[in-house]
Amino acid sequence: MSDFRKLRFQKRFFVDNSEYIRKLEKNAPEHTLRLAPPRFGKSLFLSMLAYYYDRATSESEFELLFGDTDIGKEPTAEARTYCVLSLDFSVDISSGDVQEIRRRLHTHINKRIRHFVTKYQLGQDVQLDPSDAMASLEELWLALQRRQLRLYVLIDEYDRFANQLMTDTPNTYEALVSERSHTSVAILRGIFQALKAVTGLPGYRVFTTGISPVPLADASGYNVAQDLTNEPAFSSMLGFCDDAITRALLLIEGISDADRKKAHEIMRRFYNGHLFYMSTKKLYNPTLCLRFLHKLHQNTEFRDQILAHQEQDDLALVGLMDDPNVAVSETGFRSFLLSGAGVSAVECCLHQDGQWAAVDELHRPRKLAELLEHDGLSGSNP
Repeated sequence: MSDFRKLRFQKRFFVDNSEYIRKLEKNAPEHTLRLAPPRFGKSLFLSMLAYYYDRATSESEFELLFGDTDIGKEPTAEARTYCVLSLDFSVDISSGDVQEIRRRLHTHINKRIRHFVTKYQLGQDVQLDPSDAMASLEELWLALQRRQLRLYVLIDEYDRFANQLMTDTPNTYEALVSERSHTSVAILRGIFQALKAVTGLPGYRVFTTGISPVPLADASGYNVAQDLTNEPAFSSMLGFCDDAITRALLLIEGISDADRKKAHEIMRRFYNGHLFYMSTKKLYNPTLCLRFLHKLHQNTEFRDQILAHQEQDDLALVGLMDDPNVAVSETGFRSFLLSGAGVSAVECCLHQDGQWAAVDELHRPRKLAELLEHDGLSGSNP
């Protein structure tokens, strides 16, 4: 679930990482980027930021959403003071030429601007250009400047469409993304140039998430953004720490403490391996963990099989832990093999204890899936 309001109102399991709101205000510049593997909580974090900063969040709703959180106990002065523009690039690019994909992207951005204009009652101040979302954004900047309104832009999965184009249709990727394109259709570059050019807005901020730095580097024009991915202070901003899993297992009824300990050890072995630069704290993939915990809670047969597992029978456990919803895509696997570390990583997976595994079994081991997720190459549904 990536909607913070729905998660809180439905009283779902929640790992409080709201302390990073305060850290971002104190230590991050106005343009920030945070990369993480797929299904690592990026969208939920942006949703939390949106509700925290949105001037449209009422005082009573704010208390319900944040009252018992770290940031809610001592909110910053910037809480509920921004107009929030949320963008994402999960646009269908399964068909169409460069111009058609470009049209879909412009339409998508214009829809988000139209929603923004309605929400903050900007009326006729913003004239949208159906064929050029960059012009629409410039209109929006001018309207906000005239009214001296604070703006926070949240961009989720900035590289969603670009990563697919990069592997499937490199020429289309070049045209829509890269600074090397001499056409007017390099929309990703145009968006970030427009964000960089904003001036005269009080407290202006942009927070961008994605899984790979490559499209942003190729797009260029956005050298003002600071990448927090390798900053030690923000290494645990996304993902689950070990104590979160301990707390989640305590919520599962009908199993003993010994069973909880065994389940925790299995989760450590399969899901706890993400280390960001300069960090010593291993992180769990939240989506994988929550799916496992849900099955452990709801599926008696699965629970019995997991808890009856003997450590020497790991192959059987791999089958149990496998999940078609997080399968590695053929495109991702191909891209991984072509990457600098791909061949050695695959050889490491294949060659264990002096034995070579069958190549056609490679798609099943969770460790390879984790490697692909680290490189942002898994193509399963978010």
